[in-house]
Amino acid sequence: MYQKLAVQLCQEVEQVTGFTRGMFPLKYLGCPIFHSRKRKVYYNDLIKRVKDRLQNWKGILLSFGGKPVLINSVLQSMPMYLLSAMEPTKYTLNELHKIFEGGLGFRTLFDVSKALFTKQWWRFRNSGTLWSTFMWNKYCKKHIPTRVQWKGGSQLWKKMLVARDTIEEEIWWEPRNGSANFWFDYWTKLGPLAQLTPVNFPMVDSIQDVADVMENGTWNYQTLHKLYQKILLII
Repeated sequence: MYQKLAVQLCQEVEQVTGFTRGMFPLKYLGCPIFHSRKRKVYYNDLIKRVKDRLQNWKGILLSFGGKPVLINSVLQSMPMYLLSAMEPTKYTLNELHKIFEGGLGFRTLFDVSKALFTKQWWRFRNSGTLWSTFMWNKYCKKHIPTRVQWKGGSQLWKKMLVARDTIEEEIWWEPRNGSANFWFDYWTKLGPLAQLTPVNFPMVDSIQDVADVMENGTWNYQTLHKLYQKILLII
């Protein structure tokens, strides 16, 4: 009975969405989708496409300066989409880097991958898009983004958390509308207040955003004074 209902549900989903049922591993928007550990065979198509493109150029006479320009503008752009969505195996990255002739001074794809995940974290923190809203509600709904820990989820989220430790130190939030977190965001130009206050200082629950200590676009000095008095009592 249960199996019959499951089959019926799958058929209804296929009719509504227009998607056909597939088996893992599969490809979606050019990215391999799988539920087990990543394998190098999942990325063989990418390596083959890059090699085929290079093979087509072998008959073209290029100057020493023209070759790296061609590699930079065409070959290295081919895996960029994949690298911005997931991290291939080290074997795949090494193979691609060999094809790109790393000896000519190209940046390693490991650095490129790290930079792309760093950019994804910035978009997550700053863009306010449908994607960032989805990621926020899935992973940070009850947690502070700068403090949330890895407890499972997509590989994209895992790599974004790794990149977070690098980029958060470079982000300064200008407190125009008070949208920055009062305790954990870098809006004072001195660092997050959570790192500047005493270890045993209690985080005031009524103060979460910078907006909580502002009124009509200016600082609420009465609230700030009360907070300052609490710090003095602890010190």
